[in-house]
Amino acid sequence: MPDTSAALRSVPPISWRRRITDHVMTGVAVLTVLLVLAPLVVIFSYLVYRGIGSINWAFLTQTPKPAGEVGGGMANAIVGSAMILGIASLIGVPFGIGQLWQGNPLHR
Repeated sequence: MPDTSAALRSVPPISWRRRITDHVMTGVAVLTVLLVLAPLVVIFSYLVYRGIGSINWAFLTQTPKPAGEVGGGMANAIVGSAMILGIASLIGVPFGIGQLWQGNPLHR
């Protein structure tokens, strides 16, 4: 086994200026993330608060109504999303299983 103590001794210590800069920039990055996420959380909370009462069985199972009529649902969107998910799974899962089988050293 090679001697790593000589390599560890040759690493110069990190300067205080560099450490302070690192901490300041990390703080700036965290602050910007919080500034961006705060309005998104507020908007999402407002939408959930105002819209949670509209979700019922009829909303999930009825088709959309023409513009101007009250009511309607999301059945077309739910069925369409399920169809896209099913088609993508039919295409992607065989490739994933094939890659798993090809990459497994027990099957070589």
